[in-house]
Amino acid sequence: MIGKPWRKPSFIKHPWLRWTLMLGFLAYLIAAYLTIEVNWSRVYEGLERGKKFVLAFTSPDFTTRSSDIYEGMVESIIMTIASSVVGIAI
Repeated sequence: MIGKPWRKPSFIKHPWLRWTLMLGFLAYLIAAYLTIEVNWSRVYEGLERGKKFVLAFTSPDFTTRSSDIYEGMVESIIMTIASSVVGIAI
């Protein structure tokens, strides 16, 4: 291999500007974090609700929701046909 390999050019060419923006962003994150009041009991409740939400994906219920699923499939087919007709017509 001859020469130096290609490197993607930097988005911000001046290193001092790049460091200034990174430090400014870090200062902004710290200031934002310090000004937010966190209610830890609500966070804990939210984690429990989030856990239930994620666990609901592991046991899908196709039998009692079959009408909703069928309706969604018909709607998808109608949108596909409509977009094809419009695409061909234009």
